Amino acid sequence: MGQNNRQRRAAKQRKRSHRATGAEQDARFGQSDRPPFNEPECDCLACHVDADPAAAWRDAAMVLTATVAAVWSNGWQPSELVRQAGRAVSRESSHLLKVAILVDDAHRPASSKHPRWQSQINQLRSSVDPPSLDATWIFTWRDSAVDPIKVFDATMVALTSLGAVHRLIPPPGETAVDAGFAGGDSNDPILAKVRALLAQAESTDFPAEAETFTAKAQAMMSKHAIDEAMVRDASGATDRPVTIRLPIDDPYSSEKATLLHVVAEAGRCRSISFATYGLASLTGQAADVYRVELLFTSLLLQAQSALNHEAAAGVAGAHRRSRAFRSAFLAGYAVRIGDRLAAERDHAEEKAGPAVVVVLARQSDAVDDEIERLYGGNLRHQGHRSRDRAGWNAGSDAADRAQLRDAGVQAGNAAASAELAPPS
Repeated sequence: MGQNNRQRRAAKQRKRSHRATGAEQDARFGQSDRPPFNEPECDCLACHVDADPAAAWRDAAMVLTATVAAVWSNGWQPSELVRQAGRAVSRESSHLLKVAILVDDAHRPASSKHPRWQSQINQLRSSVDPPSLDATWIFTWRDSAVDPIKVFDATMVALTSLGAVHRLIPPPGETAVDAGFAGGDSNDPILAKVRALLAQAESTDFPAEAETFTAKAQAMMSKHAIDEAMVRDASGATDRPVTIRLPIDDPYSSEKATLLHVVAEAGRCRSISFATYGLASLTGQAADVYRVELLFTSLLLQAQSALNHEAAAGVAGAHRRSRAFRSAFLAGYAVRIGDRLAAERDHAEEKAGPAVVVVLARQSDAVDDEIERLYGGNLRHQGHRSRDRAGWNAGSDAADRAQLRDAGVQAGNAAASAELAPPS
């Protein structure tokens, strides 16, 4: 008898944990002729699938696609939604959302979709098999999943828990001020050379080679940015700054966000971190945003390579393999890279002359105005506090080896610079 009572109490508790008010259901699932799963007090698949599995799963498919459609109005983009499902639930949840997004998208006219939106849809389409365009697609996913009921319910909880983010691309069928396309010009010969140099820096196992390739790439980017700024100014163009969002993944997401911040500042852009969702926005002139994203990605790979070399030099359990050391390493690396990039930027501007400085300052003001428009004045940058001096100094030394100012400067000159102490 006691066991039966416990089972009844557990069943009631499960129902309470999935219960939602009518208003919450409207927000989650949009307007409908009937409540989800035909029961107003419970919207979880687990509570219904035993009675009529086929009907419950068909309802689940419709509920999920309706939820996906509702999420678009809160600023989320297809690739971000899939990534968020993987972070909050599992890889199977990401797969479920990929398919649901493609089902939702199939019913939208191509003319209603922004090119950047369509590009993300194309990427999703290339990673999964084409789904059925009726509710039977859910059965294909269900039969390939491990514990599909648990994954579905957890995915719904993750989706309905998402807050709003800034709308950077208009969702299908809606008009909005677009931030423009921030991709690099694939036909630009300078950017092609930059990409090739950074690829060489990422692939080599020799720090001196990586240093030379990265320095050449950064010198090219700095000059290219100034040339483009002057051409834009001479033409009278008043392009509004663009904003994109980048994923900032664990582990050490805070340190990676700091690296993006310093690369953005040196590249005449601004970054804002949204730690809850593992995202960061990047705002600047379109060409500058592309260059910053390119350099940030490369430096992150180079930092990871340097960190792996540190770990390989220590035995299992050594301090340099600890989380504290690795966190401090990346923090020291980011701060030192920021100093060196800022020096390279200032050097390039000084060579270009005062007229260039005036033009770049005007464009920087436009970026600040765009940040104010998007986010208001309640932003603050949180400095990094590292307590592992050895890790900080090792990261700073690695940043010195990836010197960025002059390809002819040898690694030994950078290593002779004053040691950067960690913050207190």
